[in-house]
Amino acid sequence: MYLFNASFYIEENDILAWNSWVRGEFLPRVEEASGGLKGEQYEVISSRAGSMRIFSIQWRCVEEELDILDKAVAEQLGNYQAQGADPSTWFCSIMKML
Repeated sequence: MYLFNASFYIEENDILAWNSWVRGEFLPRVEEASGGLKGEQYEVISSRAGSMRIFSIQWRCVEEELDILDKAVAEQLGNYQAQGADPSTWFCSIMKML
């Protein structure tokens, strides 16, 4: 089992718009593109990056789904940026359950 993580550093004044996009477009579209994988959204409270808050969206998956998630997440972030929105800073990581 794997955990695919997308972390976002979001400016305080952008959080409402970003969260609306995440719940209304990003999560549903990634779920559809991945064949039904549901993302779980968290706020990282152990650290802050200046005026930014840190959020994490995670999907539990098997190895064969990692590439699908990577492509779906990248595509949706590209669509978000194409709309003139700025998702601030983001990165993806993969963790393997032991």
